[in-house]
Amino acid sequence: MKIAIIDDDIRFLDFFEKLLIEKLSKIVDDLQILTYSDFRNVNFNSEVFFIDIQIQEDNDGFKYSEIIKKSNKKSIIIFISNHNNYVYDLF
Repeated sequence: MKIAIIDDDIRFLDFFEKLLIEKLSKIVDDLQILTYSDFRNVNFNSEVFFIDIQIQEDNDGFKYSEIIKKSNKKSIIIFISNHNNYVYDLF
């Protein structure tokens, strides 16, 4: 399984990557996690995308998810945030 994490907060990106490796490596055989702090570098071939809802100044996670869905219709997109005030925007 190929997973992409997109977040401009490097500390959170590293934390979340380690968390996914710890939890998923026990149940997923072919786990590959790619991390991106800049959306311009994202490879759209992943099966699952974790996207920060508030990423970079010029755009947001919702707009990036639309770009990903146009390139990879079968992808699963999960929004993440380490900001409590955005939790209800995710639903």
